[in-house]
Amino acid sequence: MRSAKLRASIGSTRRAPRNASDAEAAATPVRGLTALQSLERLEPEAGSSLLVIGAGGAVGRAAVEMACGRDVRVLAVAGGDELEALRELGAD
Repeated sequence: MRSAKLRASIGSTRRAPRNASDAEAAATPVRGLTALQSLERLEPEAGSSLLVIGAGGAVGRAAVEMACGRDVRVLAVAGGDELEALRELGAD
């Protein structure tokens, strides 16, 4: 494993949740960035519909949150145990 020093301003950092492992905390920005890049590429307009397959996963869930925040109707495909949480985020 290779390590490097990194400098970041205090305003650009956040504490990881206490129950997150180092790997989970490190992956958080990646999943959000992946979802954001996908939405920016698709450019869904408010009032349009978006199908998110795998919405129960980390990237899918982030995409659902971001799309619902843009007033896009989200049709979420996920396992049954994830559907209620996705509905609470605003997905159909």
